[in-house]
Amino acid sequence: MAEDQGQKPKFMPARDVVRRGKDGSPPSWAVGIVVVVVVLVVLTFGLGSLDFIYNIIPFARSDWFWIGLIALPFVTLITVAALSRGLELHRSKAWTQTTGRIVHSRLETRRHHFQGEPETIENVPVVEYEFNVGAVKYLGSRIGIGDDSGGANAEATLERYAEGATVSVYYDPNDPRNCVLERTGPFAGRSAKGGSAAKPSTLRVIAGLAGLAAFGAAVWWVIARGPDAMAARFPQSNPPFVIFATCFGLATLALFIALHRDAKKAQRWPFVRGKIVRSEVERYEEMRNGSTAAMYRPVVEYAYQVRGRDYRGNQIKLNVAVSGGQSYAERVVKRYPQGGEVAVHYDPARPSSAALESSAGVTWIVALVALAMFALAASQLGVVK
Repeated sequence: MAEDQGQKPKFMPARDVVRRGKDGSPPSWAVGIVVVVVVLVVLTFGLGSLDFIYNIIPFARSDWFWIGLIALPFVTLITVAALSRGLELHRSKAWTQTTGRIVHSRLETRRHHFQGEPETIENVPVVEYEFNVGAVKYLGSRIGIGDDSGGANAEATLERYAEGATVSVYYDPNDPRNCVLERTGPFAGRSAKGGSAAKPSTLRVIAGLAGLAAFGAAVWWVIARGPDAMAARFPQSNPPFVIFATCFGLATLALFIALHRDAKKAQRWPFVRGKIVRSEVERYEEMRNGSTAAMYRPVVEYAYQVRGRDYRGNQIKLNVAVSGGQSYAERVVKRYPQGGEVAVHYDPARPSSAALESSAGVTWIVALVALAMFALAASQLGVVK
């Protein structure tokens, strides 16, 4: 497509033939590798006799082998995902650039609901564009390669790609359905025009991998060597219980710090008037002490608008799943009847993150749980009596 230097590129009229772009799903070879590894791990643990494994694998008697076998599917999934995205990033350097036009730019509400878990609502940007290759018009929807354009980036993405705007499109000349607007990876920054503002930080990647390795080594030591080391120093203690209580307390303390930080920020959030579009009690079952117990949660969904864009949310308390007995759920639903107006507090930097009530009080309950676990561990060690 010829363009005069110094002039803004123009999008040529569309052709009659239309082909839709690919959605960026993982390649079949990547899925196949993950499936094969999972099957091999399951078969290894399912063998009736361990002597067979010990005979064919010399180091199978090591603790490292069994811990590594458990972690292998997760390591494979991360490695294959990074490899497939890396290969696509490398190939995209040779892709052809052309001019396209944004045909749709909007927020879309997506719902995720797993059995027994509360439904989550995500407001994601949907950008669709068209471009021509010869006599064929293609429609694409991928923004970047391995890039997250949702969450805190949702509004910025929609601002970069307003409906009707002329944009640059990169496509694979061998298969133009494989197309994107940005040839960037998940760590690259963005300029206001949608280009790459910063290259991926190799130091950040190395630091992340080193952190994962250190965490894995710490977990291995706690499982394989921790009980013996504790029994030698505190012979009257119950090492497995102390280790469990300490680890659970540390995890709960980390959760408290994150929740408390978010709750303090939320207290300064602005609010808009919203409307309750759904209000009902949901019954679900939960395992308690080996038996199934009926639980109830209030399901309150609300619609609100920020800077001219429509959002949906269902968080009553920020980052807290509200549930309990049937009477409690009914009282919450009664406070928020369907069709009623409500004050929606939202994050100005990420309007899709919103809540109706403060969760500051709930976070201190998490802190008390962490302190209780530390106290139990200390009593077992004989530090406190």
